[in-house]
This record gives sequence, structure tokens and C-alpha cells, in this order.
Amino acid sequence: MKPYLLVLMTMCVLMTADTWADDLKLEFQKVTSEAGRFTAEMPGKPQTRDEQAGPVRSHSFVAPAADGSSYLIGYYDFPAESVQGKAPQDLLKVLSQAFLSEGEKIVATKEVAIEKTPGLDYQVVLPKGESFRRERMYWAEGRLYRLIVVGSKDAIASKDAERFFGSFSLTAPSPTFQKLTSELGRFTVEMPQGAELHTRKMSSGQVYYQATSRLDEGPAFAVYALDLPELEKNLKFPQGGMQAFRQGAWQDAKIVKDQEIVLPESKTPGREFVVESDSNYTRERMYLHQYRLYRLLVTGSKEAINSPTANRFLDSLSIRKQ
Repeated sequence: MKPYLLVLMTMCVLMTADTWADDLKLEFQKVTSEAGRFTAEMPGKPQTRDEQAGPVRSHSFVAPAADGSSYLIGYYDFPAESVQGKAPQDLLKVLSQAFLSEGEKIVATKEVAIEKTPGLDYQVVLPKGESFRRERMYWAEGRLYRLIVVGSKDAIASKDAERFFGSFSLTAPSPTFQKLTSELGRFTVEMPQGAELHTRKMSSGQVYYQATSRLDEGPAFAVYALDLPELEKNLKFPQGGMQAFRQGAWQDAKIVKDQEIVLPESKTPGREFVVESDSNYTRERMYLHQYRLYRLLVTGSKEAINSPTANRFLDSLSIRKQ
């Protein structure tokens, strides 16, 4: 066994052997790792650990179950040159053997997959047969994912174990952001790749500076800068002007989490709120500077509008004053 694989295996054994919280009666909860690009259900909030063993960086999530067994998710990034030209299933079979400790034996092996991502499911009999380990591995673009349940023979085949293994799914990589600057609009913002700035003059005399972007099967992003001379009378009361515009723009929509905010850099007053509908949510931030209204919107699921990607977009706005 390669020395660094032995170190990684030892870490997993030590983590599952730790003494966890006294109260082990935990409910399953959703665990999402944007960096790991996965989501799963685990019995309670997991403890996390990052380690470097040789050229491999490992990231582990470990949670106990009420029956005394332990649940673990780990992912490992391998150097490209170490796995180049090797078939995924061949790699999984080699790694499943490499992670064994002395006296351990693999039984009940079967190939699995998540959509087009190849995987391997197998059981390991630990020395003396006192406990068992069930693992499921996936290989995705140079990254190994390991799902592990350690416990009795009944525990690793239980409904809880099946729920854990069945809940695991891979998520899309974090989008690439681009910086957009509008000299006429006097703003800069970061948006997912693919957005383009446009300027439109309406018949009413309003000028729009806008950019939109949408992730595949994900949320939509939009930024608008609108010149609204009629708001000039509200400059002494910007919050009132923004509330009036919001009521006109959204009319009978259900508004929640409405609050006053301030753009830190320029001290520009603003509002943030969420619009609920049957199919999706829209999270909006608006700022009023002179009679120019800036609007940033993220539309998608409840999780999507509160994701790190959404936060990065909303937090990126910078307004240049005249």
C-alpha cells in the first residue's frame, strides 16, 4: 500500500473510533459541500477534517448514528499524472484494495453509478469479524468520493444506511464569475460567465443599463440601473422611494424578509427582500443614488437564492458616484 493511502485509511479509522456527543439520537439532515460539489443526508451535523497525505488532499465529514455506528463522507483530489489514462472502474477496484488495513477482507462487491459517474459498492469484514464496513466509491474527474458506514452487520445493511447511500448526489461545479463594468451606469458587478451589458432607452425617457445570466438548470441573475427622474423628489427619503417602486414593480406579490440595508463602500441606502411564488423565489437588493435605482435579482429555488453563488453576486455591486 502507498504510504499516503495508509495514512488516509488510518485517519478514517481514528475518526470513526472517536467518542462523539453523548446524545446520539440524531435525525438525518441534508449536508451540502459547495467545495466538495456534493449533497447527502447524514444522521446529524457532521464533524469535518481536512488533511494532506503525500500528494493527496482529503476532506472528511463524519457523523454518528443512534445505533452506535458511524457515517463518513470523504473526497480526495489526486494529481492528474497519477491517474492519467486509467479506466474509472479499474481505479476504483485498485483503490478499494489500497484502502484496506491488515486483516481486512472485501466481500459483496458490485458496480454502481450516479447518472454517468461510475461507482463501486462493497463490504469489508474487519479483523475478528466484530464489526463491518460498507463503502461506496465514485470517481468523478480526478476526484474520489468515499461513503462509509462502520458498525454491526445489521447496521451497515439497515434502512438508515440505505438512506445515506441513496441520498448522495453530485452537484455542478461553482460557476466562473466575470466582472462587468458600466461606465455610463456607473457600477461594477460580478456575474456568472456569459452575461453581457446592454443599454436601452425607453419611450418614457427612462434609461436602462442591464445584464442577465442564467446557470444551467439553476438560478437566474439580473442587474439593472434605471434612471427614474420621478424619484428625485424622494431623495431626502430614499427608503420611501424604493418602497414605492417595489410596490409598483411587484404589486400583489408576497413579500417577505423586507429590510433596510446600506451599500458599505458608498454608503448608498438600499432595501433587500424576497418575493415568494408557487414555483420559485426572487431575492432582490435595490439601491437608490440620486434618481438612479440599482436592482440586483436572483431567481430560483429557496436554496439557490441563498447560496454562496447568489451571495457573491449580490455582495459584488460597487457604485461610482459622480
